[in-house]
Amino acid sequence: MKLFRTIWQDIQNRQNFDVYITIGLAIIVAILGTFGLASQAIISSAILATLGLLSFSILANRRENENLRKHLAEIKKQDVSPTDVFKRDYDRLELREVTRNARKVFFWGFSFTTSVPMLGDYIAEGVQDGLEARFLLVEPSSNSARMAVFGAAKEAESDFDMSIKLSLTRLSRFQKTSTLGKIEVRVVDYFPPYRVIAIDPHLPTGRMIIRMTSPTRYRDGAPVFELIRSRDEKWFEYFVTQFEYIWPNAKEYNTDSSM
Repeated sequence: MKLFRTIWQDIQNRQNFDVYITIGLAIIVAILGTFGLASQAIISSAILATLGLLSFSILANRRENENLRKHLAEIKKQDVSPTDVFKRDYDRLELREVTRNARKVFFWGFSFTTSVPMLGDYIAEGVQDGLEARFLLVEPSSNSARMAVFGAAKEAESDFDMSIKLSLTRLSRFQKTSTLGKIEVRVVDYFPPYRVIAIDPHLPTGRMIIRMTSPTRYRDGAPVFELIRSRDEKWFEYFVTQFEYIWPNAKEYNTDSSM
């Protein structure tokens, strides 16, 4: 009964038709030959037809096996190592252009002392066209600021605090000149596990540049990798969620009263 159920399921799913036809013809030929119900010419023709169907089935299986081998070979070629994923840096010139043409961006990290001056004019231009930018930096003179300079032999805590305040001052100037768009700046006493620059994170075309955090003198040489929402939906959303969780718990920073 199990055999008949299997055959019936194959027929319903339109599978293995050639095999069942071959089996059926073989049975018919055997019956006709046994009881002498057909001439030798008819039996020979039926045998040839059965062999033809059988050969066709074998050929189809060979092609399927060949396609399977090709797919497996392609999968093996797609195997990547960490070296293929991580980079030493990102294309800063390209980042300028995509930031200028973005609708929403967010920056989450220590002080962005390089990125703020480099992208400042592009962000200011984008804001005039409706760009919404959010910056989340480490709070100066906080425990997290002290963690950030831990092991950095060439940077003192006071210098690090000054670099954060300098970025905050520049961002404050952009805030005062913005019209159509919006720049929000907040600080938090939290040591970021990574530095993130997200471009249009709400869109399918969203991109994200992530630099791993290193509390040592090699911090600027930490590995970088990029995520694209349409390709890396799960992990892209993970980093967006982390930012959205920290942002409400951060506080606005009064630049005028601190400098």
